[in-house]
Amino acid sequence: MMFLWKKESKEEIMLSFGNKKLPGTTAIWSLPCQITCPNKTKWCTRWCYSQKAERLYKNTVKSRTRNLEYSKLDYFTGMMSGEIIQNIKKISAIRIHASGDFYNQKYLDKWIEIMNNFPRLLFTTYTKSILDYSKLPSNCVLFFSVDESTRPSDLKWYLAQGKRMAYADTEVPENAIICPAKTTGCGECKVCYSKSKKSVWFKRH
Repeated sequence: MMFLWKKESKEEIMLSFGNKKLPGTTAIWSLPCQITCPNKTKWCTRWCYSQKAERLYKNTVKSRTRNLEYSKLDYFTGMMSGEIIQNIKKISAIRIHASGDFYNQKYLDKWIEIMNNFPRLLFTTYTKSILDYSKLPSNCVLFFSVDESTRPSDLKWYLAQGKRMAYADTEVPENAIICPAKTTGCGECKVCYSKSKKSVWFKRH
């Protein structure tokens, strides 16, 4: 039986909705950048776009830090499930980690439980973390993120998992879709929010 948590104030809102690229029906969950990215590379440390938002907006740091503390709680799955239920009518998909990453296996397993609670809802996420994704449900679209400084051993591991790949600022791999977000926006493209098997290539921005 799913345990649900009811928020007591607006300060406890964990999900945001939409941004410059994503439509307002996409719910977004973020954590502080860098400190929650155990397998970050030199390239992503240098070019991480989330750092800019955290430098410019104090509320961004505050909300992401609060989310990180929530994520460590044993009843986080109930907290997030409750928030999703309260907003379910306006959610078309959930983007996990517009900022941040799966910082350990326990945290990943919490999200797997949440995904299983909502089998008809699509979750999408990008990660560099080397963890056990074998129990990831079919309603999750997961990309392993690769850049020019990704370690060869990590790339070999990512490819062996049979998931989709997200390449950033590398040579364009054969058969990869070039992200058109600058011209069309994620709301029109939706490639990363579909069951397509295609990998995606992103230009640094």
